[in-house]
Amino acid sequence: MASRLEHLEVTHVGKRYQVVMHAVMQTSADRAYAVFTDYARLVQINPAIIQAVPIDGALAPAQRVHTQVRVCVMGICRVFDQVQDMYKEPPQHLRAEVIPEMSNLKFGRASWRIWDEGEEARLIFEAVVEPDFWVPPIIGPWLIERKLASEAVHTAEGIERLANAR
Repeated sequence: MASRLEHLEVTHVGKRYQVVMHAVMQTSADRAYAVFTDYARLVQINPAIIQAVPIDGALAPAQRVHTQVRVCVMGICRVFDQVQDMYKEPPQHLRAEVIPEMSNLKFGRASWRIWDEGEEARLIFEAVVEPDFWVPPIIGPWLIERKLASEAVHTAEGIERLANAR
């Protein structure tokens, strides 16, 4: 992939994990945004996403989406089962808010902003999540941080790949 990672930071405070990623993709912002907001195709972006289904229940203008993301670290796998309300904010901003009572996250909020910079598209991704399950105190945070970073990069590469395949 031609996407470039310019900044990636994963931190945790208490039980919450924050990811901030800046990437540049070899595609246009319109194409990247179209791929990423086609929720039924999210499974094609990143192989960790095993399900993405738009469902009813969100208040306008949001779209509710049920996703399952399979994350494996050192042979231990966990499925993050999330229901999120997705908010499209023109021109190319997408926000997600996890519905905790329908998810195995106590808290989740994410933001993707995409815009053109010449022939490329810049992506700024920010997310904060709090798992609703026990994380081993010594090695758990380090493992989660590494996996969140890896999945963020795979997602940027997948968006670029699908945007250029159209």
